Amino acid sequence: MWCEGAFFFFPLISWCWIAVSFPIRPRSVATFVGDDSMIVGTARRMVLIGVTLVLIGMGITAMASGAELPAPLTAADSLAQTRPREAIAVLEHFAAEPGARALPVRRALLLRLRQAYVDLGDNAAAGRVSMQLRELGLRERDPVSLAWAQLPDIDEHLRSYRPDAAREALDRVAGGGDLPGAPDLAFSIDMAYGRAHLLKAEYEHAIERFQAGAALSDRTGHPAASRVEALMNIAYTYTGLLDHAGAYRVVTEAFQADDGRLRARTRSLLHLARALSLIDLGRPAEAEQDFARALRISRDGAMSVLEGRVLADWADLALRRERFADAERLSRAALRVAEASADNGTAITARANLGFALGGQSRLAEALGYIDQVIAHFRRQGNKQALVSMLDEKGRMLQRQGALKELVGVLREQQELERKQFTEQRSKAVAALQERFERTENQRRIELLQEQNRLKDAVIRNRELQRVVLGLAVVLMLVIGGFIGLMYRRAGKSNARLRELNGRLAEHAERDPLTGLYNRRSFVDRMQARAGGVAHERRGQARGAGDVLVVLDLDHFKQVNDTHGHGAGDAVLVEVAKRLQAVVRDSDTVLRWGGEEFVIHSAGCDAAQAAALARRILDAIAGTPVDAGGTLLRVTVSAGMIDLPFAGLDEAQCGWQQALELADGALYLAKSAGRNRCCQLLPPTGPPPPVAELERDLGAAVAAGLVGLRTILPSAPDAGAAGDAGLSYAS
Repeated sequence: MWCEGAFFFFPLISWCWIAVSFPIRPRSVATFVGDDSMIVGTARRMVLIGVTLVLIGMGITAMASGAELPAPLTAADSLAQTRPREAIAVLEHFAAEPGARALPVRRALLLRLRQAYVDLGDNAAAGRVSMQLRELGLRERDPVSLAWAQLPDIDEHLRSYRPDAAREALDRVAGGGDLPGAPDLAFSIDMAYGRAHLLKAEYEHAIERFQAGAALSDRTGHPAASRVEALMNIAYTYTGLLDHAGAYRVVTEAFQADDGRLRARTRSLLHLARALSLIDLGRPAEAEQDFARALRISRDGAMSVLEGRVLADWADLALRRERFADAERLSRAALRVAEASADNGTAITARANLGFALGGQSRLAEALGYIDQVIAHFRRQGNKQALVSMLDEKGRMLQRQGALKELVGVLREQQELERKQFTEQRSKAVAALQERFERTENQRRIELLQEQNRLKDAVIRNRELQRVVLGLAVVLMLVIGGFIGLMYRRAGKSNARLRELNGRLAEHAERDPLTGLYNRRSFVDRMQARAGGVAHERRGQARGAGDVLVVLDLDHFKQVNDTHGHGAGDAVLVEVAKRLQAVVRDSDTVLRWGGEEFVIHSAGCDAAQAAALARRILDAIAGTPVDAGGTLLRVTVSAGMIDLPFAGLDEAQCGWQQALELADGALYLAKSAGRNRCCQLLPPTGPPPPVAELERDLGAAVAAGLVGLRTILPSAPDAGAAGDAGLSYAS
């Protein structure tokens, strides 16, 4: 798959165009200083407008954007660089072949053919190719082909100095195609937008568009040529801003961007652009060299329109340097070429240059013949601005030659034109003000009538609304009564359901989801609520009876998970929970503290009952193997037990949290002593030691006799056989 593209080539917006677009800075083409001076400038350069835009307007080249092209198109691209006529022959021969019928190939062929005709200055032939391109777009319903076909019309708007019309047409083209998929088309549109802004002296917007095109150039079919075009347009914008050094710098950058594959027409225009930049910088000798190169390239490529333009601009430089004989020679050559190629724009320019060159040689009669032809052309054209400028320059020449009688006639005509011009401008300004006033007044009246209508409509709507509201009020009351009754019934059902859900939620908040035992949070809440009623509970308990906290931990539980998986571990936890619930009293609380750790809180339990409870626990867990998914596992636990209160200490000295920590320490003493046993902390015979010291090192405190320790073993003699050995399997 391959794609093609093309681009507008706008490489030469000449200084004549700058003078027209920016009348505050008329640029003289030939300036003679002192009493012997003759100014020839703005008007004569204005006649170059059409010529310049013909050259820069519609240079369209279809290029490949990364895919392989058919061989004839590749060959035509090579020939078009220096021999556009031979490229046309190759393209016309290929057009009749079957391989040229596919839409993308046909579009690329027509774009190349049109470009070759433009290079040769044959705009009529280029126009016929544009019609074929339009027919292709309509037949194939191809918006890209239709967009390319419309670009010459946009270029005509720009050549005729109709920037607003050009922008309207560009808006339609830009909105009707897939520009992201056609980078060459998008580039051409950016260049056209920039030219339209430049024609209206909107420099900032013009530079934005040209820079956008420069950024897009790498995605076009010929990146170097696209970049050269964008840079030259930026250079012309700098010229409009009177930044001649900046213009020359950008033109130099454009030369550096040449990859050696530029078309001859492009390279000629590039030399012409640099020549004009050098003229503005006051470096005419260097400009002469670029004019010579541009002329040689245009002649080698048989590009007669471009050749005539180069000669006309070169004559312009000769006039500036007061080399009137050279100016006459170059102007006559430009006129011959322009008349032979039917290039009226360049012909007008050449006649103006020739007339002022003859005037500089005191050949007044001959000079007036050519100058009056140009003036008559502007008069027929109705171009009053150019006409006034030409009359001004003609008057200066007549003054220099002492032809006072003719000078008076010229001055009168010039004054009359300027008076008419001023009157027309004033009339237009008054008419614009009157139109603006009437438009504003009419708008105000329309707005007043609209406001009155809105008020009337509002009154009518309010009356209708009142009637509707009164009618709906009764219906609404009935509906509300029924709705309230229905909502009461639904609310009752919802409240019942909510109470049920709250009960479940409270249970879930207090219970461990795996074992169904109370969880740590519920135990903490119970113990905190218990703290306020401890004294009352003590009076209600039997003498010698108190609370007991037992902390239990499964021995070698990690081996169950590692060996049999977490499913077996969960089964063990559930079975241990069931056995613990089976051996405690109904008043006792069994909870899962976390992981494989459990806590039992037994209230009103004396020493004998506590020892019996510990033994029942050990027997219940170790007595019967646990079925863990078909595998029978012998499970044991180690436990730590403590009385609450401990050693006669009140809750402030040893609360339930400290007691739980001490019981946990006793648990690890049981682990250290061989597992499958319970270590019960006993109060000392003497004064109780500080709780902090017991928490710091319980084992040392036991060894020092600060606190007693009782070891409770299971009833069965072989129940503890697996204590140190870990888990065992039952046969």
